[in-house]
Amino acid sequence: MANKNYKRHEKLFHEEYTYRFNRRNKNSVYHICVISGCTGRATVYDDGLIKVTKQHDCIPSVIDQSVIKVQENLKKLSADTYASLQQQRQF
Repeated sequence: MANKNYKRHEKLFHEEYTYRFNRRNKNSVYHICVISGCTGRATVYDDGLIKVTKQHDCIPSVIDQSVIKVQENLKKLSADTYASLQQQRQF
């Protein structure tokens, strides 16, 4: 996930918590909890290892994660469909 193809707007789901992108280092990507005021932090290393570096002050929400995953899947499907239609128009 820490590679060059990582997208900043993608969310990280780990152990029933949702994280957003914070910053990138040469070998890792740092995330912070999406809940305002929560101190939860996670680091994703190049080899795929995810390490929670600070504990959370909030309660995990499984429902929010499933909704966000569905939304992201729909956005990806929409983008793929649009790209496919653009290719068909070129021929």
